[in-house]
Amino acid sequence: MSAIQFEKIFYSSPLPIFILYGDRFQLVNAKMAEITGYTVDQLLHMPFFNLVHSGDRLLVRENARRRLAGEEAPERYEFRAVDREGKVIYLTGVFSTVDFNGRVSILGQMLVVTEQKLAEQALRESELKYRSILENIVDGYFEVDIKGKLLFFNDSLCELTGCGKEELMGKSYLNFTTPTDIEKVFQAYNRVYTTGEPAGVFDWEIIRKDDGSIRFVEASVSLIIDNEGKRTGFRGVVRDVTERKRAEERFRLQKAYFQNLFENSPEGIAILDNEDRLINVNRSFEELFLYRADEVKGQLINHIIVPEEFENEAWDMTNATLLGKVVRKESVRKRKDGSLVDVSIMGFPMEINGKRLGVYGIYIDITQRKRSEEALNKALEKLTELENIINKSPVVVFLWVADMEKVWPVEYVSENISRYGYSPEDFTTGKTSYSSAIHPDDLKRVQAEVQQHYIMNNDEFTLEYRLVTKSGNFRWIEDRSGARRDACGVITHYQGIVTDITGRKEAETALKTANEELEVTIEELVATEEELTQRFHELQDNERALRESEEKYRILFHNVNDGIVMLEFENEIPSRIIEVNQVLCSRYGYTREELLAADPLQMVSAEHIHRIPVIVQKCRALGHVTFEIVLIAKKGREVPFEVSAHIYNMGDKVVGLLVIRDITDRKQSEEKLKYLSLHDSLTGLFNRAYFEQEMERLEGDRHSPVSIIICDVDGLKLVNDTMGHHKGDELLKTASSIIRESFRSGDVVARIGGDEFAVLLPRSGPGVVERAIQRLRDELAGYNEQNPDLLLSISIGFATGKGEKVNMGDLFKEADNNMYREKLHRSQSARSAIVQTLMRALEARDFITEGHADRLQELVAGVAQALGLPERNVIDLRLLAQFHDIGKVGIPDRILFKPGPLNSDEMVEMKRHCEIGHRIAQSSPDLVPIAGWILAHHEWWNGQGYPLGSREEEIPLECRILAIADAYDAMTSDRPYRRAMTHSDAVTELEKCAGTQFDPRLVCIFVRVLDARATKFDSL
Repeated sequence: MSAIQFEKIFYSSPLPIFILYGDRFQLVNAKMAEITGYTVDQLLHMPFFNLVHSGDRLLVRENARRRLAGEEAPERYEFRAVDREGKVIYLTGVFSTVDFNGRVSILGQMLVVTEQKLAEQALRESELKYRSILENIVDGYFEVDIKGKLLFFNDSLCELTGCGKEELMGKSYLNFTTPTDIEKVFQAYNRVYTTGEPAGVFDWEIIRKDDGSIRFVEASVSLIIDNEGKRTGFRGVVRDVTERKRAEERFRLQKAYFQNLFENSPEGIAILDNEDRLINVNRSFEELFLYRADEVKGQLINHIIVPEEFENEAWDMTNATLLGKVVRKESVRKRKDGSLVDVSIMGFPMEINGKRLGVYGIYIDITQRKRSEEALNKALEKLTELENIINKSPVVVFLWVADMEKVWPVEYVSENISRYGYSPEDFTTGKTSYSSAIHPDDLKRVQAEVQQHYIMNNDEFTLEYRLVTKSGNFRWIEDRSGARRDACGVITHYQGIVTDITGRKEAETALKTANEELEVTIEELVATEEELTQRFHELQDNERALRESEEKYRILFHNVNDGIVMLEFENEIPSRIIEVNQVLCSRYGYTREELLAADPLQMVSAEHIHRIPVIVQKCRALGHVTFEIVLIAKKGREVPFEVSAHIYNMGDKVVGLLVIRDITDRKQSEEKLKYLSLHDSLTGLFNRAYFEQEMERLEGDRHSPVSIIICDVDGLKLVNDTMGHHKGDELLKTASSIIRESFRSGDVVARIGGDEFAVLLPRSGPGVVERAIQRLRDELAGYNEQNPDLLLSISIGFATGKGEKVNMGDLFKEADNNMYREKLHRSQSARSAIVQTLMRALEARDFITEGHADRLQELVAGVAQALGLPERNVIDLRLLAQFHDIGKVGIPDRILFKPGPLNSDEMVEMKRHCEIGHRIAQSSPDLVPIAGWILAHHEWWNGQGYPLGSREEEIPLECRILAIADAYDAMTSDRPYRRAMTHSDAVTELEKCAGTQFDPRLVCIFVRVLDARATKFDSL
């Protein structure tokens, strides 16, 4: 090549090019001057190495020296230069030696790759940031294709599933889903695919591959849509909530267990309050003492089941238990029928959150227990003797069930199983089956061999396999097993004698190693302009790959269903927000720019700001923590969140990665449960538990004077018994409303029992309390005036405490005693008022019409006079005729007004009116003399009546008279479903039923009375 051709190529080259001799430029083209910012003339008068970045200067100088010395040196490499303004330029240079003016010089060709290098660096930093977020997030993140095969996931998912990355890649999410959850999880994915909307958080049970354990996770899933709008797969986040789920399940099972234990326990159990009154008893208590639960509730237990000679002992036990002691005693108790029974008694305090609420009492029939203990002691002696023999053996003994399912539950294992790390309880409790202790690689072979021996009916066989120790290691064992058979010769169990043969196996097996050497051939690349161009294209490809990787991690970050924020820390305190995803922005109501500019600590509720240093310290110590905190959204709205935090080093920075989940709904549910725990469900007032808390809070002189008012609804039991519990509940609601409206907002109004209410009035003396009680009485009077159909009566008592030390318990008892004194004075009048109300209700329902009552009174009076009964008896008999059906106020209208015959269930309900009427009569002094007659007025002469089944002379005379007169008047009166009978037909029917339903002698007398009346009327 001529000098002219060389110069033409040199100066017209599109690439920077130069010639060096020594360390100075000999020739440079305009492109070289352009990229450095110097003129060509300036470059020709300066050393070449002044342009080289100080960090690369030694490398470039050494390569130049080696090339000029004829030694091997790379012909192409990258280095950094510095232009005239001090900016760094990234260059790829190709160097060769040339003869220039008779001297060996260096020819250099440059390709500027600054833009590509800076872009590559930015993309790497972005990729590092987003990769760091997903790889350090504590929750598992994953992406699957439309068929559910895993395409991408982080290390947390591997840790959660117990699988390595190679094992998980390409596997379906169904491979680690429990069989019971496969359909549910599939439907969740299907809904996301169909609607395009992300799935809300749902529960998902997965199976870990490494140990087969079940883990409970909360998952959220959303759709992946490509740039063309095509559904290509799903992305999701799973959070391990196993411990929380197990805690919830333990609580649920414990609650169900104790409820079931109480209801179905073979021992009699009684629950008592702090005054030793029965709150509830179980079925076994009822069977043991022959009382029904409703008979004893609210009663002092020592007054019901304790014989007189054991009362002092019983009260000693009660007092000891109320002091917090657990007492046990064998003693004698009394049944309802008066018989005595020997029992073992255990009493222990009932405490919740350190507060003593009452006493549990457990009663056991000693006779059966003694027999059981004797049998148990004998069995234990035999078992201990057998275990001592076995445990002296050098081998481990198993006894396992020969089931066809190949699980082999263990019923016995000797103590020396500890040499393998297990305890006998690990097997005998079902926690570990024998098959699960066999190495997975040996299990199928062992199962097949045992199955074959079972089929062949072999009595003995020997197996060798690996037994997995509790620590996860394994030992080779020799298992010599023998069959156990039942009476029919069927194999039911196998007893295995297990010997460790690991040493023998290790001696038999030699470790084989093979190393293969890899030959690496390094080919020298010849730098040409074409190769430089190829390198440039490679840089473009790398840039595109980095851009795609950065975009992928950025999309993953912003499309996770939970909020994510990355924080930078200084001195263990969050100093700034590095990055947030769109989900967090939308939940907070801020833009991304607003959050990035915000102070992290300003986003935390003032009530929680003091917790931040403690949380940071805990997270640094444990690696990651999950906690609840209240954060401030836009416009000051406070939102509760559950945060999963992880703090780690990223380069020279300490950063924290927080995954934030809105738990507003869960908190609202917890608040609702808290409300229900402190309020009465029927009236909405505070319950007894809250009232007692407030009593404790007001203890002392800070709120002195303090007063307590006790209110008790009079006659509630009578209303419940006669008109039904729904009427009683309505009365309680009305009472609660009137009581609540009569007191100040700062007073504590609570329902503390079935018919009892209490009010706490802090800083209130007697004058304030008396005015409040008067308001209550005025409200009651106004209500009763407007509602005469069912009057409301309330007994009231109060007490006031003053001074430095006010004992709230004593104050409550004083108010309660004052209430009961008032109740003694007014209870009878209240019950009488209710009885009169019931009579008016009965008249309104047309069961006692004036004509019927008058006719019935005349009929019974006529028979009484014919029998020569005293006038006092005649008066009572007339009263019976008027009130005998008063119990029908408690019978539903659908039965009373049914036009056709009653069915069996309706007849049972109708027959209750005798008992209801009896209870009503006992509550009224005017009706007490005829209460027993009301109960028996439907008895039959032959004993087939109700409710007692009395017969003949056992039935009161007055009831026998009324039965005949009532039947006659009913037959000769019109009814909605039939016309009245004639006198003759009615008499015929009475005579027909004489000796069965009616007293035959009285029927004759009754007919004579009727005939005499008819003759008298005819003569008139």
